[in-house]
Amino acid sequence: MEAFHICPVTNYYKRILLPVSYGLVFVLGLTLNGALLWCVCARTRRWSSTVIYMVNLAVADLLYVLALPPLVISNAMGGLWPFGDVICKGVRFLFFVNLHCSMMFLTCVSLHRFIGVCYPIAAVRIRTKKLALFASGSVWVLTTAEILPTLVFAHTGVINNMTVCFEMTNPKQFKVYFPYGLFLAIVGFLVPFLVVVTCYCSMMKVLYCRVAGSISNARTSHVRNKSLYTLLMCILVWSHRATASEEQTAE
Repeated sequence: MEAFHICPVTNYYKRILLPVSYGLVFVLGLTLNGALLWCVCARTRRWSSTVIYMVNLAVADLLYVLALPPLVISNAMGGLWPFGDVICKGVRFLFFVNLHCSMMFLTCVSLHRFIGVCYPIAAVRIRTKKLALFASGSVWVLTTAEILPTLVFAHTGVINNMTVCFEMTNPKQFKVYFPYGLFLAIVGFLVPFLVVVTCYCSMMKVLYCRVAGSISNARTSHVRNKSLYTLLMCILVWSHRATASEEQTAE
């Protein structure tokens, strides 16, 4: 088997930084998303369209973090995969499905807020529970279909006498995988990213113009600034999540 040179920085990244990062994400994600789901299910009697999107986002995030423990163990062992081929495929599939679902639900939330802020009259007719349920179901079905090829590409292999779990494919299948990887980059990242940025930029413009056109005082300025900061944070969070997805796909 062909020998591979291991860069010290890459080795440090995989053995220490990735396990620590994934471990923190697992603990925080499991705790916070679990608490959110418990609060919503226990205390919310009437579910609005906003609650439906947020619950689906929390479920996707919760399932995403459940795929992290095997990856933490594998990276801490220097890339060794001791769990077998079936779990390799299952973990990769679960990881990418829920990561992409999270990004798509964030996109749905962005569109939901965009309609409410920029088209408040039409929002009464458009932002319904029925549409939210349909959109949520479509996200799960379409994203699952989009990531199904992972079950074919992801598999275990041997490098330097060590069993590893390939993220999406091995180097020999790169030409076969490339069109699919390009499809994921465009449909799973570029299009949602453009939608989110467009929505939040439009909302910031509308909020700024509305407050600027009204009587300016300390309270309205505070509300405007708070709203703008919130929108900027949403863009940064989505961008970070999408970048993480692209980094995992590229490994």
